Amino acid sequence: FSEGMDESTINNTTFTLSGGITGTVSYDPATKTATLTPSTNLAYGTTYTATITTGTKDLAGNALAADYTWNFTTEAAPTYTLTVTKAGTGTGNVTVNTGSLNCAGNSCTGTYSLNTRLTVTATPDISSNFSGWSGGGCSSTGDCILTINANTTVTATFDLKTYTVTSTAGPNGSISPSGSVVINYGAAKAFTITTDAGYRIADVLVDGA
Repeated sequence: FSEGMDESTINNTTFTLSGGITGTVSYDPATKTATLTPSTNLAYGTTYTATITTGTKDLAGNALAADYTWNFTTEAAPTYTLTVTKAGTGTGNVTVNTGSLNCAGNSCTGTYSLNTRLTVTATPDISSNFSGWSGGGCSSTGDCILTINANTTVTATFDLKTYTVTSTAGPNGSISPSGSVVINYGAAKAFTITTDAGYRIADVLVDGA
């Protein structure tokens, strides 16, 4: 401040930042500290020029320069971790539209700045179905869309595909197991066909062929 100025006169005055943001000034004469309170939140990691306009005079009554300016830079935006956990009996992959996820086993993580908007996509392997999301405000089987403002965990559930085989036997013999049998994708299942005494197997039809 200018020599001879009554510094307390800047208390409750206004300031202007580059970009047109305004605010108020509070001054602590004990610590000789001026605190700026802007009218809106400032952007992270941005350099501003602050201008205080007081129109004050020194102790002798002489007019002082009206403007006091200096530059300052706001802190960098905080970062948060997104964790995507893969669950269920099946397998698949998860990806994001911004940056990348580092995956180890069934857990994938990525670090993002505050308010980063992410679209997380789950893609099942050929052997599986994607059953849906949970956590982070996401649900159903579409993309998980979220805005990062805290450490966040979401879960992608993949289930192994299953198929139903229905087996029946004609007269004079049997098949085991009989009825509806659920078989996992890629698994094998043995069926035992047994004829009654005096009969032979005429044919075995799978899906009519």
